[in-house]
Amino acid sequence: MPSKTFYNLSEEKKKKIILAAKEEFSKKLYQEASLNQIIKESNISRGSFYMYFNDKEELYFYLLDEYKSKFEKIIKNTIEKNNGEVFSSFQEFFSIISIILKDKNYEFEKNIFKNMNYFIENQLLKKEPDSIPEDYIYEYIDKEKLVLTKKEEILHLLHIIIMLSINNLTRLIHNPDDSEIVKKFYNDQLLLLKKAFYKGGK
Repeated sequence: MPSKTFYNLSEEKKKKIILAAKEEFSKKLYQEASLNQIIKESNISRGSFYMYFNDKEELYFYLLDEYKSKFEKIIKNTIEKNNGEVFSSFQEFFSIISIILKDKNYEFEKNIFKNMNYFIENQLLKKEPDSIPEDYIYEYIDKEKLVLTKKEEILHLLHIIIMLSINNLTRLIHNPDDSEIVKKFYNDQLLLLKKAFYKGGK
């Protein structure tokens, strides 16, 4: 997390740093993004930067927090719209996110998935330091529709669905021309899970 010094900056100065960082991370993947360029565009000294953030990684994950909340809100609204049915909810969530990522104004979000690895997945989706995304989603789904009864088992199922979603969204970003193939593959995966874990098998 940023230091107290960063939070005590004027809103204008914080906004300038955030915009400069977001622009650089939108143009380049995390590994290629230049901290020097961010500092230059922010019009701050290198010493000042290190008073606000420990390093480039901390700045990047600070930006991710905004999108973590955005994705969580979309998931929550989608689950509520689908009356707690987890498989239909994720199918719709995938379609919503895939449409958003087609917009040319969402280069930063696209690069989130291009940068995706285990560490980023966990940082992006964590709600609290001692919490996991499965816990967040668990609160909103209709557990009565699942053949699983133990919370731990349901959390494992949700983890599988989340990882499938992330993997397929990453494929979608890397292969935009194969969007229909990726969507079908993802939907087929969800259908198999639904047959196995949904009461009545469908």
